[in-house]
This record gives sequence, structure tokens and C-alpha cells, in this order.
Amino acid sequence: MTTPADNPWYKTAFDSDYLERYAHRDRGEAEDLVGRLMAAHAIPAAGAVLDLCCGGGRHLVAMARRGVDVTGFDLSCPLLRTARLTIQSEGIPLGGLVRGDMRRLPFANGSFAGVTHFFTAFGYFDNDEENFQVFREVARILKPGGTYLFDFFNSTDVRAGLIHATDKRVSADGRRVEKYVRSNATAPVTVIESVRLFSAAELRNGLTNAGFVVEKEWGDYGLDKFDEDASPRWMALARRVWHPSGMR
Repeated sequence: MTTPADNPWYKTAFDSDYLERYAHRDRGEAEDLVGRLMAAHAIPAAGAVLDLCCGGGRHLVAMARRGVDVTGFDLSCPLLRTARLTIQSEGIPLGGLVRGDMRRLPFANGSFAGVTHFFTAFGYFDNDEENFQVFREVARILKPGGTYLFDFFNSTDVRAGLIHATDKRVSADGRRVEKYVRSNATAPVTVIESVRLFSAAELRNGLTNAGFVVEKEWGDYGLDKFDEDASPRWMALARRVWHPSGMR
């Protein structure tokens, strides 16, 4: 018998309809953001970069178009196929596309100069230890001094927006935001997305415990200063200074 633990929401939600559900998050937005971040030296121009949870590849393509040696990584086969088709159609050089679980990254220690992690692809797991295992894995695959660009929603802003929302709610334990989306498939179903409502302070602490120093924080894709009471995003540039295992 299949149980929710065997088939968690994130294994099925990122299907071929996902890009239609988030069509407002398009290539243009990704191109603008990557351009700003590279101008701010938040994405390494030299050395290998991993785009963690790359999805359909909109940020991946924007980086590759600017000469970044970038590899994409995701769990979703449909989204990786979309990324591959886009890359092939545009003839963009790419480090590769890899499928796997972000809690167990299939890369050697110190493989990358930078990791990017866009659009709230975090907090999926029920156990916080598993969520923060992602930070430890990123630290492991980064070279000493490597950078981690992490993009998450501002949970304070999300909670405030739920007052009038009809498609979202806070879970019974108050720790997660659950979004209910009607699929566009031939036989429509309701897709549930469930993400842990980490505060900025909890995320900073998680990064620190994984061996990072947070160097910069932004509150939106225009790279405005983070304001916990008003910003829609919490985007941080963190640098790996150590690793809990003692690895150098």
C-alpha cells in the first residue's frame, strides 16, 4: 500500500502542468534577476556553478547565456526534460543536467565555486533536520569560500497575505503554508504544495550551523534591502567558511 510518506507531494506536484501554473514566473523575470545578481557579484563568473532545483531551467539558461559554467539539478523528470529541450533548441553550452534528491547530492566534496537555489525550492520535508540537511550538502559540495545564493519567501509576508487568500492556508500546526492548485490536466486534480514557514532568523541560523556566513540579504528581485515586515522574499548570499564534518 502506498502511504503519504512513500509518495510525498513534491514527487508529483512538479509535473508537466507546473510551468503553466507558474507561467507568470517567466524567462524575462529570470533574465533580469540573473543579470542583476551577476552585476552584484552574487553568482561566480568563473568556476563551476550548480543550479539546485533548476526546474524548467529559466535561471539555468540565463546563467549559461552569460558564460557561466552551470550544471542543473532537479528531482522532476518532466521539468528536466523541458530544460534539456530549451538548452538544445538554443544551442547553449551547459555543464549538464542531473536528477536526484537535494538531501543527497551526487557530487564530490568541493566540486563547485557557487550554488544557486531559486524560487522557494526548500522546506519541502516534514522534518526540519532533513530540510537543513540540504544546507549541509550544499556546504559539502562547495569549495572553501564558495558562495550559496538562496532565495526563499519571507514568511512574515506570506502569513500576512493569507488573511484574504482562498487557495492557501496555514497547516494545523502553524508551521507550514499549504497551497491548493487546480491542475490543468485532461483529468483535473487538486495539487497540494506544502512548504515550511521558516523565518529569516531560522534560515540564518540554519546556514550558520552548516558552515556559512551570510554576507548579503535582499528582499525582492530588484535587490532592495530586506525588510522583515514588508519584503516579499528573503534572498541571501552566503559564503562557505567551514563544514560541520571538519572537511576543509
